[in-house]
Amino acid sequence: MTRKLISSLLAAAVLLLAGTGLAQVDDRARELLEGLSSEAEFGEIHTIEQKMVMHMVDMDMSTTSHVVIDYDNERAAIITETMGMEMVMRFVDGNMSMVMSGMVLPLPPGSEDAFDGIFEDVTYDELLDYEGVTATYDGVVSYADVLTGHQVSYSGNAQIAGPAGLPGDASDMRFIFDDAGNMLGTVVSMGATDLVSINVGEPLVDGLPIYSAEMYEVSGDEAKLFATMTFELILINEPIDETLFQ
Repeated sequence: MTRKLISSLLAAAVLLLAGTGLAQVDDRARELLEGLSSEAEFGEIHTIEQKMVMHMVDMDMSTTSHVVIDYDNERAAIITETMGMEMVMRFVDGNMSMVMSGMVLPLPPGSEDAFDGIFEDVTYDELLDYEGVTATYDGVVSYADVLTGHQVSYSGNAQIAGPAGLPGDASDMRFIFDDAGNMLGTVVSMGATDLVSINVGEPLVDGLPIYSAEMYEVSGDEAKLFATMTFELILINEPIDETLFQ
């Protein structure tokens, strides 16, 4: 079971699940998006562990999400902590369970989706390999001076997922690059407001464009920092804590 990790990032350091088909992409957009591809090769991936802290600025509140996946034994744990309250969701031996503050709770409707497809043998592939993809180069664009660079507008049928494989549903975004073709951040439209995510620091995994980020709400010339996203760790094929599955 080989999982070749190659690209990319949305607001929460996301990777795109592979698809195939013809793309409608102009040359400059293709050049920049292909630059996101990596030659990083981890071979056989047995475990992934990710820990991320999301801080909401206005509320001065942080949420820590800790995700661990054991592919070989089809086990997974998602631990979320907010304001001192911890919720643990586990998938072990084909069964899902939920514990909050030490109490076993019944599973709410829809909670089973958290682990849907999480153990599938997924190959991560390039952004341009999706059916119906369009990508256009828009020139140099600035978002209230917090993010400025060469913009590619991307639209496709891609399913968005986090590094741990958790699915999402966004498929229209704008990628911003510097003059050297390095990705500076991403933009997602929210009606009259744009959600602007700016990469912070160095890539968290060598060869993959996964960064911590600052997230702004931008409307016209006004930008408001509303959240920061900080990865405390991303580990691949490292020993995992067995107590997480007990």
